[in-house]
Amino acid sequence: MNDCVEAALRGNREWFEDLVPQLKAEASPDHWAYLLAGMYARLGDLTKSFEYLNEAFSRKATSFRWWRLEPFYTALRADPRWTELTQRYGLPP
Repeated sequence: MNDCVEAALRGNREWFEDLVPQLKAEASPDHWAYLLAGMYARLGDLTKSFEYLNEAFSRKATSFRWWRLEPFYTALRADPRWTELTQRYGLPP
């Protein structure tokens, strides 16, 4: 899992994509969806990030207690889909 995070932080999408199956195998489904959302946001793929955020929310990911503080999501906060997502799930923006 650490390699996957490092690949995203370095902006190495090819390396990251190669490691996604490993991340999915090592983490619980709600947690990997949350992690992938942040990592795709870091890579600049906001659409993919929102897809995984929706999946994580639908799985009731426990990781969301930190979502407002997570620096990976900074790029998403200015996107109208962020407000839509938070309103849909009754969360503060």
